[in-house]
Amino acid sequence: MAVTPDASRPYTMHIISHTHWDREWYQEFQGFRKRLVFQMDGLLDLLDAQADFVGFHLDGQTCCILDYLEIRPEQRERLTRHLQAERIAIGPWFVMPDELILSGESLVRNLLIGHGICAEFGAPALKVGYVSDIFGHCSQFPQILRGFGIDCAYLHRGTSAEDETTEMVWEGADDSEVLLIKTLPSGGYADFIFMGGHWHDLTDDDIRTYEREKIAMATTPVLFGMSGSDHEPARWETFAQIQRALGLMSQTNIIHSSFANYLRALRAALGEHWQQGRRRFKGELRTPAKFGAWNEMTTGCASSRVPIKQANDAIEWLLARAADPLHTWARLLGADDQQAYLQHAWRQLILNHPHDSVVGCSHDQVHRDMTYRFDQARLLGEQVVGEAITELVTRIDPAIYGKEAYVVTLFNLATTASGPLTAFTAEILSSDFERAQSEGQQVALFDEHGTAIPVAITQIEAGIAQWPEMRKVREPSYWYRNRDHRHESNHRFHLIGEFTIPALGYRALRVGFVPRGGTGVPPVKDNLTLIEVKTDLHGRDGHATATPSMGAVSAEGRILANDFLTLTVEENGCITLHDNTTGVTYAHLHTFEDCGDVGTGWNHGYPSRDRRILSTDDDARGPVTVEARQYGAFAASLTVSITLQIPVDARQGEDKRMERCAETTALAISTCYTLIADGKRVDCRTTVQNTARRHRLRILLPSGRQCDTWFGDTAFDLVERAVTLPDTRGWKEAAREEAPIKNVVAAQDAGGGLAVLTRGLQEACVRDKPERPIALTLFRSFAQNLMCTMSHDSLLLGEIVTEYALLPFTPQGDALGGFLMQQVDAYKAPRFDYTLYPWEERGGTLPAQGQLIEVPAPLVLSTLKIAEDGKAVVLRIYNPLNEKVSASLRLFFPFLHASQANMLEQAESLIVLAVDGSIPLTVPPKKIVTLRVETNALR
Repeated sequence: MAVTPDASRPYTMHIISHTHWDREWYQEFQGFRKRLVFQMDGLLDLLDAQADFVGFHLDGQTCCILDYLEIRPEQRERLTRHLQAERIAIGPWFVMPDELILSGESLVRNLLIGHGICAEFGAPALKVGYVSDIFGHCSQFPQILRGFGIDCAYLHRGTSAEDETTEMVWEGADDSEVLLIKTLPSGGYADFIFMGGHWHDLTDDDIRTYEREKIAMATTPVLFGMSGSDHEPARWETFAQIQRALGLMSQTNIIHSSFANYLRALRAALGEHWQQGRRRFKGELRTPAKFGAWNEMTTGCASSRVPIKQANDAIEWLLARAADPLHTWARLLGADDQQAYLQHAWRQLILNHPHDSVVGCSHDQVHRDMTYRFDQARLLGEQVVGEAITELVTRIDPAIYGKEAYVVTLFNLATTASGPLTAFTAEILSSDFERAQSEGQQVALFDEHGTAIPVAITQIEAGIAQWPEMRKVREPSYWYRNRDHRHESNHRFHLIGEFTIPALGYRALRVGFVPRGGTGVPPVKDNLTLIEVKTDLHGRDGHATATPSMGAVSAEGRILANDFLTLTVEENGCITLHDNTTGVTYAHLHTFEDCGDVGTGWNHGYPSRDRRILSTDDDARGPVTVEARQYGAFAASLTVSITLQIPVDARQGEDKRMERCAETTALAISTCYTLIADGKRVDCRTTVQNTARRHRLRILLPSGRQCDTWFGDTAFDLVERAVTLPDTRGWKEAAREEAPIKNVVAAQDAGGGLAVLTRGLQEACVRDKPERPIALTLFRSFAQNLMCTMSHDSLLLGEIVTEYALLPFTPQGDALGGFLMQQVDAYKAPRFDYTLYPWEERGGTLPAQGQLIEVPAPLVLSTLKIAEDGKAVVLRIYNPLNEKVSASLRLFFPFLHASQANMLEQAESLIVLAVDGSIPLTVPPKKIVTLRVETNALR
């Protein structure tokens, strides 16, 4: 029953009943869901039976109620009644995510879905940035919260716990401020039921001590206590617990409450000028814990189970930067709405984003389940892309190339134009190709003016199946694109051509045949290798001709060079990279460093007796082999292969200390370095045949920069971090040099800069050594014990393929953020091509090339999408610089007007357009801008 407050007590403690719900962790999802169903059944019974039980907090998530209703659909009405009465609090999240491994767009979509689910049930979303158990916090989190009308964050990890109060201020990278509500270090989000032990074991002194700690940490008379913990049910004995605590506390009233009620009381107590005189934090929160319980930041999450990170990264780019924009473009031209597919794809992806899922610290089965969800998100995204580009290519004016031509249309989703060299694929019916060969003809490429384009054919694949792609047309209702040739195969040509594709645009080119050696057409050598397609064919033999106008690239012996870069393989397998633009030489790059790992998914752990193996050690490294491949003058590569003898495992020694084994195994490593004629970066693909257990493999790249800080990106930001670590001797958690990144790590000084762009490799640092080496983790192999079950998949035995790029650059100073994010965009933004066969229907008025939008540097595009309500286009960009940017966006489609909007996609202020129809923007430093564009095409 409710407790009557005692007016003589100056403090009031709001007891918030809750659970911290891991959707999957030391049990797989279905196991945890069974517990969820039992506990939700019990919660509904409790709420019906105890009218004084104010409410229950579902961990800031909404996925819980969907998971529950899949099993208990008959409880929907009963559950909805309590949701609408705010006796069960949900939102603002769909799932409680990790922050440091995910893109900013993923965090926004997570909150957007969470708010949408709340609206579906007619329940208010809890306006709290509830991140009770996330392993560190990104610099733009306060701004993201503000975008959803949320003005406070509740957290347990990421600050040291030293000299902290319950109520503090957190400034985001753009100076957005939120109230930071910090848990009691000794109890975290379970402080009321634990108080130093479990409730049933608490002594009277434990309860009195708890009261003193809460009062000492508070800055107002309004306190809170969290009655719940991991996967804990609602407690029928809550009022009995409150009565016992009330009888032992001397200064505190205790009431059963809710987070919403607590916040209203707290805001009233804080007053209008709540920021004044409070401790402030700025930017990302990644400080190790000095003391406390369960509040470690953890430092190895970004490198555990690397294939998960690679899949997530690829799909984030696919959905936000390809499927959403292409779907938007197709819809603006009148194509079918695929919003439901996209929403389902995003949900499948974000169901993999809970902090114990995407960080890779769970049971093997959990991560196997994630693989399925990643696959579904990818397949849904690819289907949306396929339908959208089909709609676009069939609307290109057939008069440009004729109605019976092979036309390949290339889509560039980057914010910069491709080229002057562009890689792509084109397909030709095998029978047509073979007939052309027999008649002495070769494949050629032509622009819209009929001019032959110089191309290099790097590979030909034979035996490509034609899948029965469905297209919607008027008569008949549906048809297969290859209905008349469904049993025939294709030849797929991998080409590099000397042409550009507009930024966020397309270009259509005709594929034809000309007499071999014909005038104006670069000849193609006869001995092209035809490959039956079974697996990935990266790097197979091919031939090319034609010299690009900007120069050429060559690979010979141990040297790979173009006008901008010269790469030389050293005797020990490392490389030297000379930047011809700056004159800076980077020597001894790409050393492999292997050490032991007796840690977990959360943390890398060095064995007590570790052995560090370097590929520069002649005794550990086998012979170095170098293979050169030349693709005409357009592209070339060097593949450097070594074997590294490393300990086969780590185990407990006779003195019970962990050590690496004396027995060794050969780790086969090969890296393919690829350079194109106009390239200012070196693309790298490293393949490791992992035969060892419990170890970590990194690459070291001495930057030679005289710098005290280094740069890594995170959600909507490029963060500057100190090279020298803080002194954490005697702390609960030691500072580590490794840190999470999203896409890039870089070091620069006045003389030059070196960056590494990555695809799903998310742990890096610049080491505190004189040569300031960049260290990029390729993978960690570890075995983790969860509830007496050892993980196996986490050992990553077998082939591991990683991709990244080395980018030396001219010093950028304060403009570094814009430059690096543009380079990331050019490296990672998806590109697609689509070959329209001669027999396929086509018709429309689109030109041979076009653009959807133009985003000027240094602004960074996050996404372009159809609004959740389906009535407008939403565009999200951000400014990565520490200074304001004035720029104009150009939209190459008709629209009525544009407004600045919040992240819920609600228009807030109308933008006055420029005379030329562009959208002028002044974007403050580090600011995220969401635009809502109204257009008749979506009305």
